Amino acid sequence: MDTGYERFNPEWLFNAPGKIEGPVLNPNGEKITSFALTNVRQAYGLDLKYLRDSDGDGFPDVIDPAPFWKGYKDGEH
Repeated sequence: MDTGYERFNPEWLFNAPGKIEGPVLNPNGEKITSFALTNVRQAYGLDLKYLRDSDGDGFPDVIDPAPFWKGYKDGEH
């Protein structure tokens, strides 16, 4: 997809390239290009071993003693 004028798009440097939403209608009914990523998890590698966060508390599972309970050490101590 043509993203318009040449510019630096760091998301294109990801191992899994970013996929943009593309053409959409804004609230005024005008056709614009949305550069919102539709594959954020894959692009940022959020499911990689050292980034995976099963309970969504912001602590990666590899350092979270209770990876399925929200909060660091919640349910452990």
